[in-house]
Amino acid sequence: MSGQLIDRINDYGSFCFDEKSESVISVRPDNQADISAFLEIVCLLDTNRIRYRMQKDYTLQILGKV
Repeated sequence: MSGQLIDRINDYGSFCFDEKSESVISVRPDNQADISAFLEIVCLLDTNRIRYRMQKDYTLQILGKV
């Protein structure tokens, strides 16, 4: 993923990109997750044609570019 896209994901206060696991992870507990930010990140990934897998705990595993 591009650095600009990672920066945009990290701009959301409740989510961050973990380079080690190549995942977008929530920094809040499940019951306090920001659902609207999560959906905006999903839209951002879709718009940039980034493949991902939704996992539990509001985590998005990045699979690569389409």
